Amino acid sequence: MQKTYLITGASSALGLAVLAQLLPTLAPEDRVLALGHGDLKSLAGLCQKHPGLLRPYDLDLAVPQAVDAFLEDALSSHPAPTHLLHLAAPPAVQEEFGRMDEEDFVYGRAVRQDSLLRLCRALMPRMAQNGFGRVLLACAGPDRRCPAAALNEEALAGMARALAALYPAQGVTVNCVKAGSVPPGQAAAVLLFLLGEQAGCINGLTLPLTLPE
Repeated sequence: MQKTYLITGASSALGLAVLAQLLPTLAPEDRVLALGHGDLKSLAGLCQKHPGLLRPYDLDLAVPQAVDAFLEDALSSHPAPTHLLHLAAPPAVQEEFGRMDEEDFVYGRAVRQDSLLRLCRALMPRMAQNGFGRVLLACAGPDRRCPAAALNEEALAGMARALAALYPAQGVTVNCVKAGSVPPGQAAAVLLFLLGEQAGCINGLTLPLTLPE
């Protein structure tokens, strides 16, 4: 089966760790659509090391028109994604809850939640039609020091459960991982397992990762 991975936040530390482990395992016909925003230089080395596999896109996920334009281009230029890994997140702002900047919350919701709904609405029916799909959301988990980010991160777990109920009979799974402070290399290994074919019996899970004491 030809695989097409769509990874948002691909230029983040966790995204780079995922790509470093994923790319060597792919076949020549596979593709990775790697989304970042203003920081694609970090992908240059991987593009050179794995020519033809990695296709970078500079995209602000908070802009609905930009997301729709990307989807139109991606679906006309590449096979429909078989895997969606949603890592994109704006920087978390530390502040007291009573002083939380609502603009930070709205922007974070656009990047984390609204863009995910647009992507899933376009891609999951295609996954279901093809009889296979993996959707995986990764978040840092709650942090009282960053209330706007924490509220948006926690909402992803509920979205994963709701989306997981849509196409289970068609082989499409949706899960969420709370990576917390686990090193990117270790977290990436867990994400790639849940994206794999062997994880087809895992659906609607929110998995917290913790470091051993």
